[in-house]
Amino acid sequence: MAANIVSQLARALADEKNIKIIKTTNVQDGINIKEISKKTGIPTSQLYYPIKKLVDLELIEIVRSEHIKNLQEYYYSSFKLNDHNGASSIIDDDRTNGLNMSADWAAEHTEELVKMFLYGTQLFIDSATKEINEYKKDPSYFDKIKTGGVFSTLKLSREAQKKLFADIYKLLNEAEEKDQGTDKEEINFMVQKW
Repeated sequence: MAANIVSQLARALADEKNIKIIKTTNVQDGINIKEISKKTGIPTSQLYYPIKKLVDLELIEIVRSEHIKNLQEYYYSSFKLNDHNGASSIIDDDRTNGLNMSADWAAEHTEELVKMFLYGTQLFIDSATKEINEYKKDPSYFDKIKTGGVFSTLKLSREAQKKLFADIYKLLNEAEEKDQGTDKEEINFMVQKW
């Protein structure tokens, strides 16, 4: 994959208007430009270019179109970018015990991999920024903060790396099952190593 594409994706995902469009179009059947405008507060006249760019970069897609009078109305969706329930198709169970994306999948889907990580990172940054700003306005907001991160540099053998990922994977899978609380809310995790 060319470095130019990564730069284009990074720029697109750093744009607040594009993120609003991507979040708003996270529906499988797609929504039209009028609905995108209504939900984002962005005038339709300011949506055509960014939507075209997002479609060109395959961050959103046209999922259907309808003829209305003499016009073609398109419905846009970012569902594939946001739908990570199908992750099992990208797991290499034989080599990594289901903990890593397979090398074969990554080699064939480099752009999708870059999009997934760039978009996930952007969502994290957006969430962290909002929560920091809320905390600045009201320090009692501290107990409501969901965003957090762990950054560490370790020296581990390949076997220890696999075990660490296995432990993290197991912990994430068991957390939901073991949660006895009633006030559950969705949280997102993205574990990366390099």
